[in-house]
Amino acid sequence: MEDKSPATLAIVIPACRIRYLGDALRSIAAQSDRRFSVYVGDDSSPEPIEALVETFRAQIDLHYKRFESNLGSTNLVAHWHRCIALTQREPWLWLFSDDDLMEPECVARFYDAIELRASPPVDLFRFQLDHINEHSARTVRWSEHPSYEKSEDFLRALLSDRDRAFRAQEHIFSRRIYEETGGFVRFPKAIYSDHATWLCFSAKRGVCTLSGPRVMWRSHLFGTTSGMKKVHRVQWHEAARLYIEWLAVFSQRQGPEAVRIFQRFGRDFYFREIAQFRPVLTRAERQLATSFAQRMFGGSWISAYSHLHYSLVRHKLIFERVIRPYRQWKTRRASVPLGPLSTSPS
Repeated sequence: MEDKSPATLAIVIPACRIRYLGDALRSIAAQSDRRFSVYVGDDSSPEPIEALVETFRAQIDLHYKRFESNLGSTNLVAHWHRCIALTQREPWLWLFSDDDLMEPECVARFYDAIELRASPPVDLFRFQLDHINEHSARTVRWSEHPSYEKSEDFLRALLSDRDRAFRAQEHIFSRRIYEETGGFVRFPKAIYSDHATWLCFSAKRGVCTLSGPRVMWRSHLFGTTSGMKKVHRVQWHEAARLYIEWLAVFSQRQGPEAVRIFQRFGRDFYFREIAQFRPVLTRAERQLATSFAQRMFGGSWISAYSHLHYSLVRHKLIFERVIRPYRQWKTRRASVPLGPLSTSPS
């Protein structure tokens, strides 16, 4: 029998294409706990999003809105905000996507956490994350998040833990903290906007991990972030610098421990991110990165330049030729088939 309790969770989908939207909505319709409402914000897409969404109206509590102007291509964070504004005061918000999947017990596990008080009182929850490809086949099972993390530990993980993955779609947050902090932090192309926002949302009360069911983040040719470091490398480099500057201010507000973590791991994080650019950094980009790092983290110009080149060499020679194949081999050994998703609710 379908649960008629009032929904306290709003699942928000900023939509721009239908290629995987049907799969995303099917995974939502398959949830065993029905206490949620779904809000789809059509970013003035040329594709027939409304026609697809209407096929799910009988299965889930669904709200659709087509915006007349395309905002995601110029200000993605603003598009997220206007999609969230469609919600009807539900106390919890889940910003999902039009191409990812959730396992059938995700919503039930969330309600277990808030109703049974199975976790510390927090404003931010997250699921464990898997990486899938365009065929919905699991390609990576990332290392698991701890059950609870203080803000300082979360900051350290974001800057230094390369075995865990952090995306926007596996997080659920309270409306209270969303309104209190002003929503998502804006960076060019929304690069690092989710990371900065999760730090804001967890600053006072930390973040709790929901064990069991997982969210599956899809990597594919048409994804928003696919090829970003090549096609939008200027914006990515700008976002990296703005994020580091934002982290410097954030860590100062958090206290000495956060400042120590930022000073210890911030420079390596910045160099590691831009070392992934392909083609590799130009001479002008290297000079810009070195000057920026010297200004933010101190030390001599020679020290900053040598650390940058060490990061470039380490990423190209060691990570690409040795570490990445090893991780792929390890993932294949531990890989478990996803299996078909149910198309009807439990």
